Amino acid sequence: GNYRFGLVANGKLNIDNDSSIGSVSNPYNLDNPLDSTNKVSVVSSEIEVTSGTYVKGTLAGQILAKMANPDNTAAGQAKIAIVNNGNIDMSGTNSISFYSRYGIVTNNNIINSSNGAIGIYGTNNTQINNVGTINLGNNSIGLAAKTQEGTLSIAGNNLINMTNSGNIISNGATAPIGMYAQNNSSLNRADANITNSNTVDLRNS
Repeated sequence: GNYRFGLVANGKLNIDNDSSIGSVSNPYNLDNPLDSTNKVSVVSSEIEVTSGTYVKGTLAGQILAKMANPDNTAAGQAKIAIVNNGNIDMSGTNSISFYSRYGIVTNNNIINSSNGAIGIYGTNNTQINNVGTINLGNNSIGLAAKTQEGTLSIAGNNLINMTNSGNIISNGATAPIGMYAQNNSSLNRADANITNSNTVDLRNS
């Protein structure tokens, strides 16, 4: 039915695995409305996909985890940190694995995205960190950032902070983008911090 059986507020949610769910042979399934990933509401909290956990989704427009800074302050960023230590496979059109507004998102393991999908998307000075591997599909983006979301302007924090120290790989996909940043406010170029210290491989694209 259309109901939730859990609420996490001002805490931390671990998307974990055991012998019955979250394994490579039986991943969490975002397509299933009865899957536990779709039955827990998370507000103003940290989210971690733990090591060895597998999550998949194949439907258009899916988002595995999204979070917004409740305080609109730098101190509030850590309260909504999203960390992926698992294996994410999002094959639906225009899906997003992780989204944050004025938060922190870190990928330490694997994100597979395709068909116009985005691996990590952050706005309003979200700290985006890719340490692991993001595999790109057709017309997809590995890391994406905007200075502000819609008309929401957070004073002094319509910034871009995006770092890749891992791998962003196209695997022969058509028209992928490794790292994308958009200044849709009055951000000075000096405040757009985009750093790549490892591999963005778009060959054969």
